[in-house]
Amino acid sequence: MTVEVDTPPLIDLVDVNLSHYRTGADYAHGCHFSGLPTLFLAGLKMENPDEQIYIGSEKAIVTSNENAKASFIEVNGDFPALKEKLDRAEKQMAILGARMLEPQIKGVEAADTAAIHRKGEESTLSSIAQAISFASTQALKWFTEWAGADPANVKVELNRNFSAVPMTPTMLAALLSGWQQGAPGFSDQSLFDLLKIGEIVKEDATLEEEQARIAERQQEIADLNAASMAAQQGQQDQQGGA
Repeated sequence: MTVEVDTPPLIDLVDVNLSHYRTGADYAHGCHFSGLPTLFLAGLKMENPDEQIYIGSEKAIVTSNENAKASFIEVNGDFPALKEKLDRAEKQMAILGARMLEPQIKGVEAADTAAIHRKGEESTLSSIAQAISFASTQALKWFTEWAGADPANVKVELNRNFSAVPMTPTMLAALLSGWQQGAPGFSDQSLFDLLKIGEIVKEDATLEEEQARIAERQQEIADLNAASMAAQQGQQDQQGGA
């Protein structure tokens, strides 16, 4: 991967969206232009060439010609060809990734099925996030070098967890069971990383910080238990002395 300009992953969606915009503008213009009523006069002879015709609820058009007619005309159609093109473009954009334009499926969709449907979208987003992370890292490294500092530790990493689904109690119980039994791959760090992905632990927390908090809490519990046992023993000694 380089910082060279490549073909954007969403260029097809952009092209269809631009075509959709143009067709929508044509459709709106046609509806506006043809939908406004137009006064139509037939057989009306103006006795005075300078006479003007006014229309409105407070005006009247009078003529001595018995065969004269007046009416309003307008287009009754809704431009089906343009409307069909708009619908086709919206469906195409839905296929290319614009899910907000796609009608939602009626009924209940299984969680596994929904996850499969989104894998393709996540793959495209992941590629974009990876490219942005690499380009941002390289740019910041250059800025760091220009500032006379060491760019070795400069790194930008975008979050690529696009399907942020909290960990279910069943999954949590299975992870804890594997960790307690010492199964391969269930080290403290691995378990901690999985808990962060499952949104059980905060994203910016570290294993060392959590272990320190756990040790502190365990010490507090031990102190409370010791104090409780000492109090019970003191009561027992007083009762025995009495």
